[in-house]
Amino acid sequence: MPKLTSTFYYQLGSLCLLVTTMLLAMRFVPMLEMVAAVEQKLEDAGVAAPIAYPPIIAACNLMLLPGGILSFGGGLFFGLWWGFALVLAGNLLSAAGAFLGRA
Repeated sequence: MPKLTSTFYYQLGSLCLLVTTMLLAMRFVPMLEMVAAVEQKLEDAGVAAPIAYPPIIAACNLMLLPGGILSFGGGLFFGLWWGFALVLAGNLLSAAGAFLGRA
């Protein structure tokens, strides 16, 4: 039974550390300014932004980086349906790249 209690305390401590880190990040990281800066860069890129977005998603997926942030960003920056289409294209590219790299 002592193993169960030490595991519980380890998980509780990890949860407290995670919540504390998230609260500090929310307080000190200027997320709104960063999102506004990315949105401005995408607007400045013009037509190149939606063309470059799927290969960026594919590259991040192939490098095993978290794609959820890019998926959320696609909907945020390009709108729901265009963002969905661009993220879908990027995921299809990464799946094709994974199969090509395997063969």
